[in-house]
Amino acid sequence: MQESQGSKQAESGWENDPELQRIMDLWVNSDQKVSFVVGPPRSGKSTKLPALVAKTTGTRVLCLQQDSEAAKRQADYVRLASQGRIKPEFCDLGQEQGDATVVYASYRWFWGRLFLESKKPFEGGLTIILDEVHAQTIPQELVYAALKAPLLQHKERLSALVPDPVRFILTTAHPRANPFEGVFELTNEQINSQTLHIGSGDGSGVDEEVEESFLDDEDPRQNWVLPRTYHQHAKTIAESILRDNHDANVLVVTLEGPHTDSYVLGEMELGSARLFDLSALSIDDINKRGPGGCVIIAMLDYTSRIPIDGITDVVCCHSQVELSYDQSVYREVLGTIILTRWKIDFLKSHLDPRCRARKMHYVFPPKIWNLIPDARDPQLINGDALEFWVGMIRLSGLDGALALPSPARCMPALGKSLRAVQQLVHASLLENTGGATDQHPTPELEEIMSLMDATGLDVRAAHFLHRVRSNTTAGRGDLDVVIAAMMVEFDKNPILRRVDSTEVVSADDLGVELIHLPKPLVSVAWINALFWMHHVPYTKTVSPSPNASLKSKNILVNAHGYNEAVSRVIPLLNQLGVGGHWITDLRAGYLAQTIREEIENTNNAYDTLLNHPIYSYLQAYSYNLMYFKAASVKAETTYGVHICSNQTLKLAKSCIPFSLEHEVDRMDDPEGFYACGNNFVMEEGKIVIYGLTILAKEMVVAYLNSTGASDLYEALTLD
Repeated sequence: MQESQGSKQAESGWENDPELQRIMDLWVNSDQKVSFVVGPPRSGKSTKLPALVAKTTGTRVLCLQQDSEAAKRQADYVRLASQGRIKPEFCDLGQEQGDATVVYASYRWFWGRLFLESKKPFEGGLTIILDEVHAQTIPQELVYAALKAPLLQHKERLSALVPDPVRFILTTAHPRANPFEGVFELTNEQINSQTLHIGSGDGSGVDEEVEESFLDDEDPRQNWVLPRTYHQHAKTIAESILRDNHDANVLVVTLEGPHTDSYVLGEMELGSARLFDLSALSIDDINKRGPGGCVIIAMLDYTSRIPIDGITDVVCCHSQVELSYDQSVYREVLGTIILTRWKIDFLKSHLDPRCRARKMHYVFPPKIWNLIPDARDPQLINGDALEFWVGMIRLSGLDGALALPSPARCMPALGKSLRAVQQLVHASLLENTGGATDQHPTPELEEIMSLMDATGLDVRAAHFLHRVRSNTTAGRGDLDVVIAAMMVEFDKNPILRRVDSTEVVSADDLGVELIHLPKPLVSVAWINALFWMHHVPYTKTVSPSPNASLKSKNILVNAHGYNEAVSRVIPLLNQLGVGGHWITDLRAGYLAQTIREEIENTNNAYDTLLNHPIYSYLQAYSYNLMYFKAASVKAETTYGVHICSNQTLKLAKSCIPFSLEHEVDRMDDPEGFYACGNNFVMEEGKIVIYGLTILAKEMVVAYLNSTGASDLYEALTLD
């Protein structure tokens, strides 16, 4: 960067923070290639620090965040806070970086850039800021492994993207448990000597002037522990705050996950106060909201850490909904995991110090506070090893990935790791070229990994979409990819929920009767997609009419998920190369009609609509395969057998937005049916299945024949 540009940026005053300038002077005078920065929330580590580094060194700065949304919001915040004098660039998945001095991107973006055949290098020197280093997510760990140990087969790739000279800054607001331990093979003494502390640097976020309230230990509402009911308590507390203070600005943390009751937050009785959803608005929109009372809903993720002005009250949960590996079913299960202290510190940091009265409202009793840990195992340890091993094998082959010492900071348990590799071998995504551990990606896995780089999807979802594109017949590819893309999105983010299982409803009740679903293929994700496409065009938000008409059927619509679906589906279709009239019609709200016309113009609607995509779904998600007896479906509680683990698991009927009993009655086999479970959720210590993709029996037979096994248990066992 030219000095004149740096001077102009400094004129804004925003980044002229004396404490950060002190840190910068220490860093510049150091000759260390790796430095560490510890600072409390709102200290400028992710926003002001990159701009100061660029101005001081005259080199480019790449600031890596945990996901693309967090990176985008950081870049937007810097641009707004500096009044446009600093113009950082946000790089989304699959994009080349431009010429901006400061670049924000996700760890997954950087990982994908390493494997592009042609890439634009960061020339002229570079500082890489590894932000939130304590999280140790899988994308973060893969990037760290690549930077720490450039192995022979990708060293040239790394140097082509990041030529020397390069320096690293690792940041955290969470020093209670040393998140830097062992990084770049440095000793604790070296790390301590190379660590710079902003302010107190203890990350405590403690503010003696903040008032705190808890639920009573004897509160009869002991079901606050469930994410399904937390939101009702949060709603009651927020309404009470605004009754006492009409000008209060309340931040309410929402727990997102399949079939939580987060929709009740949209039903608050606020009087003259306004309701804002942080995930649907920019920080600029939020901070320009004007005077008066309001409630701001924010998910507990990295995007919620951008400073919001004027917050007087924070309504805080004690846990979050997160995926973690479950040994009994050999996969990740969505469960409620208690927060760590540093996450509560982040929430507390939103309280505006300019407000005289500030209060934290904890939706749990005081006794829980002592159970909240300083730190938890890294997400890598808690997570599924499949994506990690795909990345490690991509770097160095399985033998290199298993080598000691590992280029990663920590390793998943060996049993979990070997089962992950076994899944890849069974799916013919790894091939053996020598010894027992000499496994290498097949050309198909290479294509799947490229799709992951472009879309940010996990291994299984990318495998599914790749198989759809490979299995489709000539001329049918776009339609099948559209269906598959929406199945992926609505698997993760269902918008329809039954209040209970007592009311019998059909697809006609949901307003999707325009397409007669071919039996026996029924996907909960596809029903969600059909409902979404049919009821609300792109230019509208979810209206009261669908909700009103469905309440009599005990169906609820997650309005937030409904309105946000287009911002997920359209980018995914673009990344998959689907364009033309499909996206045009989706934006206009006519996609459901377009699909209907496509079906009517073919001789075999059965194959056209779901046969190809759902068979590909079975191929990619075979380890989710279950068998349900018809008699169990008609019982009060429905159970199915998870074939991979041979466990009997409960089905949450309230997650099925249609009559499963009706579907069983029209099946050819009166004994039962096969289905893939969409989401595995831990409830009160037991795994429950949320969502199903029902499979034709002949599909399962065809899949079994393709494996060469004698039965499904042999084909899917991981022991």
